[in-house]
Amino acid sequence: MTTELLNAWEVSVESYSRCQLTRSEDKLYAFSGLSKLFQQATGDRFLAGMWQSVIVNQLCWYTHGNLPSPSEYRAPSWSWASVDGPVFSRSGDSLLGGEKMVKVIDLDVNTEGPDSTVEVKSGFLRLRGTMFITYCWTDYGDLGGGVAVGEYLGRRGDKSRNLMLFPDTTDRVLQQVGKMILLPVMRFATGVENSAPAHVPRHHVGCLVLSPWKHPTMGDVYQRSGYVFTKDVFWNAAPAVADGVLFDSIVENAEVTII
Repeated sequence: MTTELLNAWEVSVESYSRCQLTRSEDKLYAFSGLSKLFQQATGDRFLAGMWQSVIVNQLCWYTHGNLPSPSEYRAPSWSWASVDGPVFSRSGDSLLGGEKMVKVIDLDVNTEGPDSTVEVKSGFLRLRGTMFITYCWTDYGDLGGGVAVGEYLGRRGDKSRNLMLFPDTTDRVLQQVGKMILLPVMRFATGVENSAPAHVPRHHVGCLVLSPWKHPTMGDVYQRSGYVFTKDVFWNAAPAVADGVLFDSIVENAEVTII
């Protein structure tokens, strides 16, 4: 997938997500014509609104989470097609310029018929990366829909806003104070902070918020429930270590299946 094509796709998805569909279950149907054009142009595999060659990059979408989950299944939780309302992403050149922090182990999407762009029946994405467990509280305030996530310092009044959380839907919102599972997926350099030791680059790290789920046949899996990005946080060269943010626990080389 070239930068130009990924840019065009992300712009199209953002514009399309703002449309008011008569039937929300038609979300992928109404987009299938464009999806087929991109398939022909790239030879890439379409996976419920995402593309296999850049699927880790494309996980960095988010929404303001002010709508409930669709009443009928449309796509796996890791796809933007699984939610209603406007979705947002970075530009294609920014996505391709980022550093991946997870490795794809396996993935698949099943559809009802031979057309891979519509009628998604099920799907999963298995990733290997570093899982972080932290705690948060909500504070909508002036964040434009974001939820302030504080450092786990035992001081709930310390609203440092080093991390910002965007829930995917209203029914996936975390409890006011509770445990949160983060899986960093992409890291984006956003400049250099002169006051940092040896001019350490300042990074934006995009993380998936995961919720444990018991699947009847797959066992212990996860669903995506939101997106977190860092704000004014330094990350060491080693993705497993986050300076300035204290976590309850860190699980390296975690293998997670997201449905």
